[in-house]
Amino acid sequence: LTKVCDSLCKVNSESAEAWEPKDKEKVKDMIRNTEGSFMGVNAQIRKFMLNWVSEVVKNKMADTIEQRLPQSGLAPPTGRTSGRCPSEEAGVSAAYLLSDEFLSIARERSGLENPSWNELVQAFFFSGGRS
Repeated sequence: LTKVCDSLCKVNSESAEAWEPKDKEKVKDMIRNTEGSFMGVNAQIRKFMLNWVSEVVKNKMADTIEQRLPQSGLAPPTGRTSGRCPSEEAGVSAAYLLSDEFLSIARERSGLENPSWNELVQAFFFSGGRS
């Protein structure tokens, strides 16, 4: 994770290269003429990459959890279709937090496509919404 964070902190569209020098200057001129210039483009690149990395990690974790649940004895009882199987320590399973069902609820509560943890805390615990 540290290496990924380090890489995301080093995004610098202003120093980007292109195969054709004329393409490099054309793109950089376009960026200079946009609101936010290079800093704005860098922020969008970081946001895209963070979303992509998050999705890869989420899918890997979900696959790993699914593979381990039957072996651990913590799989939901037969016939139960919800991912809301209780966790012995936290009251909610990691599989549920990574599920499409929870993502849908998180988006609905926060009003955001990809809410951060702090935005979810606000939406779930301080907004007076449903539980």
